[in-house]
Amino acid sequence: MLVADATKLINQGKEPSKVGTDVTKTALFYACERFVNAIRTGAKSPVPAEVGYQANVVAAKAHEASMAGSRIVFQKEWFDLT
Repeated sequence: MLVADATKLINQGKEPSKVGTDVTKTALFYACERFVNAIRTGAKSPVPAEVGYQANVVAAKAHEASMAGSRIVFQKEWFDLT
């Protein structure tokens, strides 16, 4: 049986053949679910804080560009936390 996102499901500790075929839940949903569960349980976050910060920079700048109708050239210093 071929299961979409099987590797990701295995990394989440799930058995792909037993998860089902709920196509309404995307890989993003499962990533957010793991992150929220880590917060709730005090477990280690599946994503380092720096990666989360960088993702937020990308999202904020993409939003800025779409609202202005322009292009954004990413600057290396936007992603540096030091």
